[in-house]
Amino acid sequence: MMEHLIGVHLALCKIVCVGMTYPKPGVPLTIDQEHEIYCNMQAGVLIRAALSPKEKAKVSGIHCVKKIWDSLQIHHEGRRKGREVRIQSLEGELNWLTIHAS
Repeated sequence: MMEHLIGVHLALCKIVCVGMTYPKPGVPLTIDQEHEIYCNMQAGVLIRAALSPKEKAKVSGIHCVKKIWDSLQIHHEGRRKGREVRIQSLEGELNWLTIHAS
C-alpha cells in the first residue's frame, strides 16, 4: 500500500508516516496546512478503498490517516513486544522440529 501512496504522490507517504499538524481554531490556514489536509484526505480515500468492509468498520470515524495506518498496523502485526514474543516462540518450535527431525 505504501508503494501505491508513493506512486500517487510522495507527500501522501509523509502524511501517513509522520502525520499532520492540525490548525488552531480561528487561525487562518496556511498553504502548507491546506496541502497537508488535502494529502491527509487523499491518502485516507486510497487506504479506505483498499480495505474490506470489515476492516473499514474498524477505522470508521478516524479522520487522521496516520491514526488509521497505525491502527491497521497494530491490528495486523501486533505490538512490537507481542511480535518479539511470537518470533521467539516460533524459533523455539523450529529448533525443536529440527532436533526431532534429525
